[in-house]
Amino acid sequence: MAQYGYDLEKLLSFELATPTCSATTELVRVVIDSNWSFRTVERPSFHRFLRFLRPDTVIISRCKFKTIFKSQHEEAKRSILRDLGKSTKISIALDAWSAANHLCFLAVKGYYINKDWKLQEKLLDFLPMRGRHTGTSMADEVLHILLDTKTKTQLLAITCDNASNNSVLARTLQSKLQEVDIQWSARENTIPCLAHIINLVVQDIIQHLRLAATTELGARDTLQRRHIQDIETHISVPNSLRKIRAICIAIDVSPQRFERFIAVQQHLPPKERLSVIRDVKTRWNSTYDMLERALKIQKYIDEWLKQEILLRPGSHLDSSLDNNQMAEIDFRDLKRLRLSSTEWHHLELVTEMLKRFKTATSFLSQNEKPQIQYIWLMYNRLFDFLDKMSEDLDEDEENQDDREWLDVVRAAADRGRLKLSKYYSKTDAERGFLFNCATILDPTQKLTAYEDDSWEPQYKHLYRGQFLAYLDRYDNTDGRGSTPGSSIVKRRSLGNEWFRKPAPPPTSALNSFSSQNSSLVESDKTTGPTRQEGESYLSTACVMTDDSFDILEWWKTNEPTYPRLSQVAKDILAIPIAQVGVERVFNVAKDVIGSRRHRLSARTIQQIMVLKDTISQEEEQGLDYLVAQLGEDGEPIDEVNDLFELPASLEHTFDIDEENQTTEEESEEEVQEERQLPPRKRQRPQRYRDN
Repeated sequence: MAQYGYDLEKLLSFELATPTCSATTELVRVVIDSNWSFRTVERPSFHRFLRFLRPDTVIISRCKFKTIFKSQHEEAKRSILRDLGKSTKISIALDAWSAANHLCFLAVKGYYINKDWKLQEKLLDFLPMRGRHTGTSMADEVLHILLDTKTKTQLLAITCDNASNNSVLARTLQSKLQEVDIQWSARENTIPCLAHIINLVVQDIIQHLRLAATTELGARDTLQRRHIQDIETHISVPNSLRKIRAICIAIDVSPQRFERFIAVQQHLPPKERLSVIRDVKTRWNSTYDMLERALKIQKYIDEWLKQEILLRPGSHLDSSLDNNQMAEIDFRDLKRLRLSSTEWHHLELVTEMLKRFKTATSFLSQNEKPQIQYIWLMYNRLFDFLDKMSEDLDEDEENQDDREWLDVVRAAADRGRLKLSKYYSKTDAERGFLFNCATILDPTQKLTAYEDDSWEPQYKHLYRGQFLAYLDRYDNTDGRGSTPGSSIVKRRSLGNEWFRKPAPPPTSALNSFSSQNSSLVESDKTTGPTRQEGESYLSTACVMTDDSFDILEWWKTNEPTYPRLSQVAKDILAIPIAQVGVERVFNVAKDVIGSRRHRLSARTIQQIMVLKDTISQEEEQGLDYLVAQLGEDGEPIDEVNDLFELPASLEHTFDIDEENQTTEEESEEEVQEERQLPPRKRQRPQRYRDN
C-alpha cells in the first residue's frame, strides 16, 4: 500500500463509523473507483478482511455508506467552483448517451485553465434525461447545470456535434440567457466537434471505396460459408480487405483456431505473441487497427492459413452440408482467403490512407494541452491528407493497370474533400471568431498565421482589429457578455472555389458590432488596459520554439507582463475543439452500469459518475507524482505500470451507435442563409491572393 502513496496505519487509525474520518473517505473512494456494489461494505468477507487488518474496526452499514457517498458527491461539485474562480470563463462539451439499462444521460464536461495554468477537464454533471431529446429540452438541462454550478455568467463556448437538436439547443440557450440579461451568442460561441467531422469525412471515403465493415461480418460471432463464397475471385482492393476481415473473424470466433494461430508464434516470447483485431461498422478507426495489426503479423497469418488448409482439407465436412451456405466454414473454404503479395500491398495502401486520419484523431484525443490554436493547421492538414490520397495513386506503380480502382479512389477523395469543405465553410464570419483569437494568442503564431500566400493581405489587418475589439470587452464588462460579431466579414465564393477573400471592410470595422453587443462599442478616445496589453503583445516578435514548447507555461511566465491579456488567454485557450472527453465519460459509464448493476437508479448513477471523475483526476495527479519519484530510482514496478492503462482506449473514442447516429441536418435558419449564397463547391481550402 505504501508504494502507491497510501499510509495503511493512518488509514486504519480511525473508526470507519465516523463520517468525517479519512478512513471512511478512502473506503468510499475505493468502492466508487473500483465499481463495487454498495453492498460490498455489508459482505462478511469484507468484514473479515477489515478485522484482519484491525480487529477493533467498527463497520458502517450500506445506508451510512450511501449518506457519506452523497456528501462526497456534493463536495466534488463544490471543489470545481473553488478551482474555477469567479473571473475565469468556462467552456463545455456535451453529448447524450443511452445506457444498456434503457436510461439516457446528458454528459456535460467543463474546460477551464486554473490559477496554476493547468488545463482542467471536469465532469460538471451526468444528468438523467427523460422524454424526447429535443434541443429545447436539452437547453433546459444545460441551463439547470449552469445554474447548479453557478457558472451561467461564465459560459464562453459549447462544443458539440452537428446533430440538428444541438443547433436548437444553442439558440434556445441563447434566448434563455438573454432573459436574465446575459449576452451569449450561439452563432459565435458554438464550436463544431472536429473529431466528429473527421469521422463523417472518413466514413464517406470508406463507404465509397466499398471498404466498410458490413453489419454481418462486423458484428456476428460466427463466420459462415456464404460469407466467404460472396468474396469475388478477382484481385481488387475491396476483395483484399474482405479477405483479411474474414480471416480475422475466423480466428477470433473459434477457440481452437485461435490456439493454433498463437501456436504459430510459439518461437516468440509470450508477451510478444499477438492476435488479430476485428473491425466494426460504426468505428472507422477499428478498420485501421485491424489492418495495422494484420500487416504486423502478416507472415504468421500466411503460415496459419497454410497449416489450416493442410491440416484437414475438407475431408471431415458432412456431404449433406456441401451446398449449405449457412454451414460453418470448413478448412477448404480458407483456400479462398489466401492473400497474394499484390493483395497485401492493397492492404498497405488502405492502411497508409487511414493512418493519416488516425494520427489526427489521436492528436485530438490528448487532453493535457490546449488545441484550439491549431485549428487552421488541422483543417489544412486534413485537406493535405485528401490531396495525398490522389497523389499516392500516381506514384503507385503496382496499381496503374487497375484504372477502375484508381478512379474510385480519386472519387472517394473528392467526396471526402467535399464533406470537409462543407464544415470548413462554416468557420467563416463570426463562426470562426474564437478560432482566430486563439490563433493570435499563440505566441508562436500571432498574426504571422495570416501572412503566407494562402491568405489575402487584408485579413491580417481585419483579424488584428477584431482581436483588439474583443479585448475592449474585457475592459468594459470584466470579461462578461458576448463576443462582437457583425464586424466579422464573411468569405465570399468565387466561381466553384472557396477563398478567404474579404468583402470591402465597413467604414469602421472595429466599431461595427451586432445589435446585441451595441453597448460594447470601441471608443477612439480611450484605450483600455487590456487592449494596451494586446497591442504591446502584437508588437513583439513571435516566439521561436521547438516541439517542447508549452503555451500554458509561456503565458504563466509572462502573466506579470500581461496580467489582463493572460486572463483572455486562459478563457479562449481552454475551449475544446472535440468531444473526446465526453466520449471517455460514456466509456467509463459502461463499466459503472455493468450487467449486474442495471437496477441502479438514474440519480445514483449521476452521483457516481461525478464523484468518479473527481477521484480519477486526483488519482492521475498522484500517479504523476509517483512516476516522478520512481523515475529517480529506476523502472516502475509492474503493478504501477498496470495503473496507467487508460479506462477509454482510442479505439472507442469516436464510437457512434448506429441507432443513435447523429444527423447532418441543419436548422431552418441556416438552410435559408445558405440559399442566399452562391454554390459552395470547393476543391481545396486554399485562400489565394488576386493576381
